[in-house]
Amino acid sequence: EKVPTREELARSGGDIELFKDEHLVAGSVCFNPDFDRQTLDCSYDGWEYQVWKFVPGASWKHPGGPETDIDQQLDHPVVHVSWEDAVAFCEWTGKRLPTEAEFEYAARNGGQPGRYPWGDELTPSGEYLCNFSQGTFPLENQTLDGFAGTSPAGSYAPNQLGLYDISGNLWEWCHDYYAPDYYAVSSRRNPRGPTESFDPQEPRITKRVMRGGSFLCNTNNCTGYRCAARMKGEFTSGTFHTGFRAAVDSRGNQTWVERQKVIDAWRKSR
Repeated sequence: EKVPTREELARSGGDIELFKDEHLVAGSVCFNPDFDRQTLDCSYDGWEYQVWKFVPGASWKHPGGPETDIDQQLDHPVVHVSWEDAVAFCEWTGKRLPTEAEFEYAARNGGQPGRYPWGDELTPSGEYLCNFSQGTFPLENQTLDGFAGTSPAGSYAPNQLGLYDISGNLWEWCHDYYAPDYYAVSSRRNPRGPTESFDPQEPRITKRVMRGGSFLCNTNNCTGYRCAARMKGEFTSGTFHTGFRAAVDSRGNQTWVERQKVIDAWRKSR
């Protein structure tokens, strides 16, 4: 929503000299349905960048650009939020982002085996149990599950822990930095994530983990709806298929209680 500065854009690790005046525009990243199908080349890592575009004015209130709104989508999950946006919201409500390990443990119904939260078959008896894309991505989306984009929260049955949309619909930010080999060296019990980011594809860019898959995940390119699937994103950027959920520690929401005491004291002092 805010016009960025070069310094803000460079915080993720990019060279500040590469950012020109025309790059300093408020907006976010969307899927580009008008990508060139004649020149599409899917033979190299990162080919997906060919089907994305930066949309000036796109934000959580205007998910497709300035001419769109969320008036008919108030029961849909929020999109176009960066990792920092998600953290700020969680802190405001006295919660936090889940760690990557917590997210997978929850998706697996408390650590149970299974390819998906509901079992090992993607569409048992032909039933769609999460929001993902059907057809050959990015050339077609058959919308056999009934949704071309996000679905209202709770459109599908929850998993055994009562969690809705833990698979599909949106990629969800986790607290952790991203590192591809972290779990080869981490503790086996409640790992908290690496101390710094490393993505071999873009080693200079700071990445945070995303989990759960989105409505664009598919069977031919991105099976992010699997319990074990991992994704990463540059922490200052939002996209129209990225959101988050908050977590609360079992010891109680003490942070929120303490904050509420401060707010109440401030109100009495006015």
